Amino acid sequence: MVAMAEDRTALAALILAAISVAAVLVIVATQQQRPVQLAAPPQKERIVVIPITAPLTSCWVNPLLPYILRLNSSDVAGIILYIDSPGGTLDATEALYGALKGLGKPVYAVVSGLDASGAFYVSMAAEKIYASPGSLVGNIGAWAVINPAVFWTPIPLEIFPSGYEKLFGMSLFGYYDSVDQAAASFLSVVLKSRGDRLNASADLLATGRLFTAQEALRIGLIDKIGGLADAVADMARSLGLTSYSVVSIYSYYGISPPNCSGLAMTQAKVPLGLLANSTLNPVFYIYPGAVQLDVNQSVPKFNVSQVKPAGRYVLFDLSHGNLIPEQFVQAFASKLVLYNCTVAFATTSNDLRSLLKNATGLVIVNPSSPYSSASVDAVESFTASGGRLLVFYDPRLANSIYITSSPPLPAYLDELLTPFGMVVMDGYLYNASAGLTALTGNWQFVSTRYVNSTELGDGDYVFFTPAAISGSGVGVYVDAHLLGFGAGRYAVVLQRGNVTVVGTVTSFLPDFVRLGNNQALLGDLARWVCGGR
Repeated sequence: MVAMAEDRTALAALILAAISVAAVLVIVATQQQRPVQLAAPPQKERIVVIPITAPLTSCWVNPLLPYILRLNSSDVAGIILYIDSPGGTLDATEALYGALKGLGKPVYAVVSGLDASGAFYVSMAAEKIYASPGSLVGNIGAWAVINPAVFWTPIPLEIFPSGYEKLFGMSLFGYYDSVDQAAASFLSVVLKSRGDRLNASADLLATGRLFTAQEALRIGLIDKIGGLADAVADMARSLGLTSYSVVSIYSYYGISPPNCSGLAMTQAKVPLGLLANSTLNPVFYIYPGAVQLDVNQSVPKFNVSQVKPAGRYVLFDLSHGNLIPEQFVQAFASKLVLYNCTVAFATTSNDLRSLLKNATGLVIVNPSSPYSSASVDAVESFTASGGRLLVFYDPRLANSIYITSSPPLPAYLDELLTPFGMVVMDGYLYNASAGLTALTGNWQFVSTRYVNSTELGDGDYVFFTPAAISGSGVGVYVDAHLLGFGAGRYAVVLQRGNVTVVGTVTSFLPDFVRLGNNQALLGDLARWVCGGR
């Protein structure tokens, strides 16, 4: 019986073995019909670096946008912006920021050198910002290149616009307001992006200041002092990457950097003409110190009458390269006729000395060459005999990029004014407490009601970055900051005897003259200079 049980156990084992062999043969046969699918090794993830080391213009940004938008690929773990740029045009800056902000990937930024204006705007798309110790960060704000004269040019016969703002899209002040609105939008992005990390007031940021890396860290504009290696290591650690590579966006796609001739950062500065021609919108998010102001034209020439003046007249000096907007001469002449005075022009030094003999007043505006001793003597003799001298100096007009590459200095007026105890100070007056508000609340406008002269009305004047006049006397004073000298009460209009000096011209040009009581002040100045001997 035991032997029979052992035989049955052996038989069962043989049957099971046969079944196992058959199963293996079936599996092998099946595998021979279907190739074996081996598991692919895990794909190495990439950290993609986007170098932002050029001025941000459409030429540079637009070719990259399609590639940036495709960085949501599964093999891209994160993106690092490597920044050394002064910023650029408004449209290119906002396009690049928008593309980066829309990615579903972690974005870090590393500053190596300069992260200014539009470049800093773009870095707001990053979760973390690193900066090397010597970097400069910030310059929040906007600026524009607008030649006001284009708004006063008559419309040619052949052009028929459907609306009075069709040609320019908006008024002159509308353009000025658009700059503050762009700056306010920029500031809003910074406040939202940095959030609770910020330890600085919006007013401080709105000044447009550049901060050192250490200052930027202290006030929360950046997160860490460090470089590209630090950012890569931190990103890899936060993402839990163990196997990854770091590549530039150009090598990742096998493409070359955009070729924008003249806009490479190897140049010391970006030519303004090249920058302006790269956009249809004249508003810029770029650090002005990185721009070469090279738009120049000749000093404007007047086609003046050669007729000998008759009756009472006020003499305008045009013999010293005087930078006088024709609109100002027209506006002033329109006031003079109300007091029975006409206008005469001296185009040479001989004309100046000759025509002074019968003039009631002499008007000198922004001379760009010094006065000779003979001319100075003639002017002093003129005032001593009862003639009135009215001098205008405008720091903005005198440094216009449109009319001269060698801006005149107040020093050209020193030999004329120091004998009368007055000096035009370098720099300009501004309102340091102004914010990003409506135009006349902008920092460039200073207002006053402080007038201690019976000749100059009752105040409420609005001046556009005027010069300060030093000396004792009566006139119009403002409480403002003077560039380089700080806060104080400064004279914008100063009178001493038969001499009056005015630290602005722009404030009497079309549009500006409508601010406050500027129109009345211009009339008071015309009445004063016409009322001489």
